[in-house]
Amino acid sequence: MYRQGDVFLVAVEAIPKKAAKQPRDRGRVVLAYGEVTGHAHAIKTEGAVLLRTDDGEQYLDVAGDFSGPVGGVIVERDETSVTVTTERQGRVKFALADIDEVAGVVIPKRPWSPLVHEEHTAHAIPAGKYRRPAQREYSPAEIRNVAD
Repeated sequence: MYRQGDVFLVAVEAIPKKAAKQPRDRGRVVLAYGEVTGHAHAIKTEGAVLLRTDDGEQYLDVAGDFSGPVGGVIVERDETSVTVTTERQGRVKFALADIDEVAGVVIPKRPWSPLVHEEHTAHAIPAGKYRRPAQREYSPAEIRNVAD
């Protein structure tokens, strides 16, 4: 599972055949737009495709455009992730389960693509297939879908 702000991705084995490829917006795959600022959670690399079913379920297929050791400085670490500042991609957060680390160098286990947003650190999304579930929020009156 991967989360960046309002975007939540869950790994799946397969994407439904009925899911249709969605157009890119200015060359990028946009998973969500901000409601006020117009900023977007997006993958700019070519190795990503957004798909949508007739009932609105979103899926993401990531081929992964980057591989090999990640050069840069580790600037933050917690129990589940490490953030690296790189010259090419800027700050990128990697899940510890997705990397090996040798002598302070982050080595992703699979090719990856950065999920970027103007207000968040980029997140490394490993090659794979993902579903973006409808986000829900709780209120005392009801549980409702989030509208961004």
